[in-house]
Amino acid sequence: MQFENRCHNKWKNLYLIRHGESTCNEVNRFAGAVDAPLTPLGIAQAHKAAKQWHGSPPDIIFTSPLMRARHTAEIIFPYNAHSKPYTYNIDPRISERHFGNFTLQNKAILQRKIGLKHYEHALYSDSPAMEDGEGYDVFYERVLSFFRDELQPHLLKGKKVLVVAHKYVIELLSRMILGRSTDEGYDLRLPNAKIIVGNKLANYIRKESRTLNLIQDWIVLHYSFVLFVATLAGILLCHFKVMTHLPSWIPLFILSLATGVSLARVDLDSLKQLVLSKSSLRPLIHRYISLPLLICGFAMLVQDKNLFFFLALLMAAPSAITGITVTRSMGGLVAPAVRTIFISTILSVLCTLPLLMAKGVSGLLLPATWLFFIPITGLAIPLLIVGHMRRRHPIETADFAERNGATPILLLSLFIIFSFTNIDLESAWPALPLVFLFAFLIRIIALKMTNNKSLYALDDYISMSYPNIFFVVLLTSLLGLDDLAGLATWYLVPMFALAPFDEWICKKNLHSMQSRGLLHFLRIENNPLGPVLQQHVLSNLPVKVLAVREGEM
Repeated sequence: MQFENRCHNKWKNLYLIRHGESTCNEVNRFAGAVDAPLTPLGIAQAHKAAKQWHGSPPDIIFTSPLMRARHTAEIIFPYNAHSKPYTYNIDPRISERHFGNFTLQNKAILQRKIGLKHYEHALYSDSPAMEDGEGYDVFYERVLSFFRDELQPHLLKGKKVLVVAHKYVIELLSRMILGRSTDEGYDLRLPNAKIIVGNKLANYIRKESRTLNLIQDWIVLHYSFVLFVATLAGILLCHFKVMTHLPSWIPLFILSLATGVSLARVDLDSLKQLVLSKSSLRPLIHRYISLPLLICGFAMLVQDKNLFFFLALLMAAPSAITGITVTRSMGGLVAPAVRTIFISTILSVLCTLPLLMAKGVSGLLLPATWLFFIPITGLAIPLLIVGHMRRRHPIETADFAERNGATPILLLSLFIIFSFTNIDLESAWPALPLVFLFAFLIRIIALKMTNNKSLYALDDYISMSYPNIFFVVLLTSLLGLDDLAGLATWYLVPMFALAPFDEWICKKNLHSMQSRGLLHFLRIENNPLGPVLQQHVLSNLPVKVLAVREGEM
């Protein structure tokens, strides 16, 4: 009877922790057997987990041989010669699965390429889509060996056990603990560095919704379709006069909220380093100051000044916050896109005021006030709030951002619908052909200004191709420039309708993510698999991940 009680209660002494955020997690790529280190946020998450640990320390600590798991364990329970010396049992059986040709690939690109269901199937079973990787049966057997030979015996002896491992290892262990079959695997959205107690696994998994997760992933992958449908819905509601004109603060609040949720997924430490780096600002200055002023000067010489002023205003507008979602969906590094948003917002304030003066906006106080207020409310305040939350609550903030990737897209859909509440639908002609022409022109300019050899090429192209039309709609509406506000609202149609063109451009022209710089960016050049991966990545061949033997780590 005593043995049965101990067996029944054994899971309360088990603690499972997924490692802190790694460099591959940060850019939404598979690491697998690659030794990707922790990011500054991942280190902060591990320190937060140490503070959240309650009660006596574990009797035994198991950790994967990979650096991101070992480092997390050492931060949570550092060695102290004056207290209990912790023994880290480094067990290769709980190393992450080897993902073969998925290794270092962007998850969003793979999801779009093979479909969400086939993507999930490849991660939780054997699939022809994953080549040269570790078979799922092999992965299952080595984790089962650890579960049977190490985990259960220690727990049955009443030992307090901590396991610091990886997402797919912990998900597999969770299914073993709960007695689930091998064909029930799906993404549990395990947060980095969150402490999960064994006897609370059932409650944790019960809160997960496989269907909801798939819907959210679908919205993120098909952001352009969702936003385009929102545009059509706004036009339809306007036609039937279902909605009336809303106060300007409501769209501004929605835009700020969407910005905050999007920024919660971005490494702000990397952003600070990028902004302060010596990388060339010349393309951004030309894109957001020189070209708008040149177009504005040309507008003074022609009869129809309105169209040229609108084009100048588009060129001067900062990068859209949707650039974060677009670059993540297309496989970019994201942080460089946020850098462009931040810098272009500053440059836009400097450039837009002279444009409005040339347009004939009376007085300087009102436009200057709105030019200051909109970026502060739409970018600066969300940036400060998110920075504070990531410092104080690094685990919870990252978890919230991961679970709510579709939220900014849904919020921007609301913004788009509200933007059409007071538009003249009869102005669609000739406005729509003109804004489509401008959208193509801006993309061509962005492509010409993008350095294809740069690691940030994809981010730079997307950032410069997506002007913050939300900013322009708000500004022109608040200043009473109804003619420009109408054009800006119609620009929402080509902005997202041309997303397939952007995907084609990125695939055909921007190959920088297959460069040696990616390995350097991820800080994995010196890991045991680095030379093998480097050789295959540089030659654009499928990545063959070698098995990691215990003596190699």
